[in-house]
Amino acid sequence: MDPTRIVTVVISAVALCASVLMTWRALRRYREGLRLGVKRSVLLRFARRRVTMGVMLGVVAVMLFLGMHVLDGYFRTSPAAFTWFWLAVLALLVWLIFLAIFDLVAVLHSRLEQWQRRPPFGGD
Repeated sequence: MDPTRIVTVVISAVALCASVLMTWRALRRYREGLRLGVKRSVLLRFARRRVTMGVMLGVVAVMLFLGMHVLDGYFRTSPAAFTWFWLAVLALLVWLIFLAIFDLVAVLHSRLEQWQRRPPFGGD
């Protein structure tokens, strides 16, 4: 087996495992937050975004594997299919990066709100 193919299998497997773990953690944190009494709307926004990111990462991992191993022969006969397929993978990756940036901004905003609601030091 070609070393490039081995690398793509490993990357796809790691991304798929990360996808499952990310989705599982998001759902677990949602349930824990509900049990602790955190606002449902806040939890739902974070959980929805993180589950979407996890699923998209899994889709990209599967598409990477399919594009490098299963559809390789077909892509040699159809350059248009090759181009559209990899453009779709690229579009999903860009969307995934934007979701990650939005999630980071939302977490920072949430932490800032928590910090501002904290009582000041000194007791008064």
